[in-house]
Amino acid sequence: MMLQAQFQRAEMCPTHVRLMRGALDRIAAGTYGYCGRCHGEIGMVRLTALPHANFCIPCQEDAFFGRDSGNVGSRRFTEEGGNNV
Repeated sequence: MMLQAQFQRAEMCPTHVRLMRGALDRIAAGTYGYCGRCHGEIGMVRLTALPHANFCIPCQEDAFFGRDSGNVGSRRFTEEGGNNV
């Protein structure tokens, strides 16, 4: 499993260990692959690039820039070109 391989490589970096443990916890809870903010699906392309991602791209951008997400459901679909990436 890709997460386990990354977890093993990340053992020397406490931040990466914490992120990987969070992803493993979400797998166990059945919430892995769903945004922690809007609860929509996180696209496979994003999860492949960043397996520990806890937010979809629009919600991550909102958090990064300190924006209020407003109505994220409809905004996500529009910003992502109708695809859940």
